[in-house]
Amino acid sequence: MQPYLFSILISTFLWQGNSSNKDSFPNQKFSVDDYQYTVLNDIEYANVDGQSIKLDLYQPTGLNQPSPVLLWIHGGAYTGGDKANAHKYAWMFAEKGIAVASVNYRLAPGAVYPSQVNDVKGAIRFLRANAAKYNLDANHIGILGTSAGGSIACQVGVTCGEKDLEGTTGGNLNYSSCVQAVVDCFGSFSYENMKQTGFSKSRENHIEMLLGCDDVNSPECWEKIKKIAPENHLDKNDPPFFILHGEQDHSVPVQNSIDFNKKLLAAGIPSTLITDPDYDHDVRLVVKYFDEVMKFLNQYLR
Repeated sequence: MQPYLFSILISTFLWQGNSSNKDSFPNQKFSVDDYQYTVLNDIEYANVDGQSIKLDLYQPTGLNQPSPVLLWIHGGAYTGGDKANAHKYAWMFAEKGIAVASVNYRLAPGAVYPSQVNDVKGAIRFLRANAAKYNLDANHIGILGTSAGGSIACQVGVTCGEKDLEGTTGGNLNYSSCVQAVVDCFGSFSYENMKQTGFSKSRENHIEMLLGCDDVNSPECWEKIKKIAPENHLDKNDPPFFILHGEQDHSVPVQNSIDFNKKLLAAGIPSTLITDPDYDHDVRLVVKYFDEVMKFLNQYLR
């Protein structure tokens, strides 16, 4: 799996000390050599049928070279959530010299799959097309997703070059939507595991809205579920993965990540899995294991 421009609405502000953010994580260590950064809010990367789709860019300042980029894909069961969800966490990466693009995407039931994957791929192409404008390294782009966003990040990571999932969101079709690294936070989706265990009632409703199915247990819907399972798109050319999952997670059972990690390794794809016995479905895993995540990103995005 190898590999319109629209008006851009930007509001900019500079964070000097970020003390309010740092105070939220009193046990996290911060270097005196950390970069400052700017935040460019509400950059329109696409407009689909009159719907403006935007991202926020957390941009390190003071670098003497373009910065690698990490897309942040929010969760919300495919039906909710917002790019603002990244605000408490994106600055941590920006201060280490990695730009973060927190991306909105179209939500179900108004937009059914694969609209969400199409949109994120469109955001990646937009960032590459505008890399010089934002001082970004177009050759080093990673993606991090939480919960449903983790599922989308996995799908984007393993479908490089798959034309039926590329879409045309935002144009820039002469640019690649491939990524060089994937951080999956409790978003792994194992088709075989889900086939065995089924879904909770609330999850059934979300899957039905995402896929446009009347009955999640129908053969037609299961064929669609099979298509969105990243394990069915793997090959040895896919990017490396870093997976975080809480063992107390009742929304997305940790067995999904365990199974997916095994399949990645069996396909010859580098993958690291960390499970934590004390966490459930919790984005704060990114904070606890920030050093490990940064080690991974520095290896593959520098």
